[in-house]
Amino acid sequence: MILLTQISTNLINKEEHGIHKDYYDKIWASRGPEGFVKPDDFWEIPNWIAIVKHNIQDAELAIVRDIDEYLNNIPENTTSIAFSVLDANKAIIKEIIQRYKGDAYFVLGGYVDFTYFDDLKDTSPVYIFKSIPDFINWQQAKKIYQNGFENISDFHNWLEEAYTDGYDYSLFSYCECIPRLTLSTGCSHKCKFCTEAGNLKEADMDAIHRQIESYKNLNFKLVYLNDKTFGQAKNHMELPSLYKRIKKVNPDFEGFMIQTTTGQWLKFSDEYIYDSHIIFVELGIETFNDPILKAYRKPSTEKSTIEATERFRHLPNVWLRPNIIIGFAEETYETYQHTLDYLKEYRDVIVHLGICNLAIYDNTTLGEERPAESVEDKNEYSVKKSFHEDEAPHEWFFGEIFKLGLELLDKHPKNGKLK
Repeated sequence: MILLTQISTNLINKEEHGIHKDYYDKIWASRGPEGFVKPDDFWEIPNWIAIVKHNIQDAELAIVRDIDEYLNNIPENTTSIAFSVLDANKAIIKEIIQRYKGDAYFVLGGYVDFTYFDDLKDTSPVYIFKSIPDFINWQQAKKIYQNGFENISDFHNWLEEAYTDGYDYSLFSYCECIPRLTLSTGCSHKCKFCTEAGNLKEADMDAIHRQIESYKNLNFKLVYLNDKTFGQAKNHMELPSLYKRIKKVNPDFEGFMIQTTTGQWLKFSDEYIYDSHIIFVELGIETFNDPILKAYRKPSTEKSTIEATERFRHLPNVWLRPNIIIGFAEETYETYQHTLDYLKEYRDVIVHLGICNLAIYDNTTLGEERPAESVEDKNEYSVKKSFHEDEAPHEWFFGEIFKLGLELLDKHPKNGKLK
């Protein structure tokens, strides 16, 4: 049996204190508009677990809320233990591997620098895979010793069919959530800080329908569209019919959350927005400053941002969630204040703020131009960056924007725009 293990965010953030934690705690405690919920132990359903479960039925879920409790309750029939490794949870995973005394081996995947685990010489075997299909195919290939094949072509035919696209959310039937639906991957824009720049690819409709069918075990009212810039792929026009299809799977379903750019948002007609039941819109604002937007190849301007934001004022019950990035090297007290002034001007249409710190990832244009020189440079939870000539403006904005976020939550109505 494979034990698919997720580290609880409550454990990851156990020692966290401060205004940012108060803000995120308040978002989910208030629950906001109907259906805006999250599971107790993670921000969203871990898709990697649903994908593995779809391919390997002999897989069970474990959530690490306490390391001692987890280690003491690993089932005896566990043959392997799998983790998705992030910078935020890698220290916890490493401690688990070091302390584990059983016979199972460990399977790791993710986007971190896996040399972090090189010193695990006296522990259980650790296998690292670049992708879920690689792991599934390797796992299934081990059965060659039980199955037997008369010739090599039979083996290759079998191996090619080992991994299949799909999701099985049966391990999460107990929790309220916001499932994700992917209509496309990649993005046609070239933002320097983004890992999804380029290579826009549509999902085929059969794959989309399989995703929807997999929701039958979930408890939800909203679905998050996973497209990095929703509306670029032509299949976005299918959203009204997809709404009806999801409604048949779950009569409690209310509508969608999308993420897109200001320019793309302005292309949608009012009729399309209402027919598609789009309720929440994450706009990649990042910063309300034209020179910085241009420097990072962000496809928006102050003008398009204002036009896109104004639109929410005549769209009842369609809410804006502006995404803001802290930490661009070019930011100053003045540029940060300009962004704050914009957000305050449109507080009546903002449901809440999406706030993150700039992270420099290896597979981005920014990562090539300015390689990360510290752990903090790659950490989206850290304000401090090695390339900041002066940390003070960034720390000031960090406090100010979370303060504003808390104020917005205090005044946010359950239904309808603020007057």
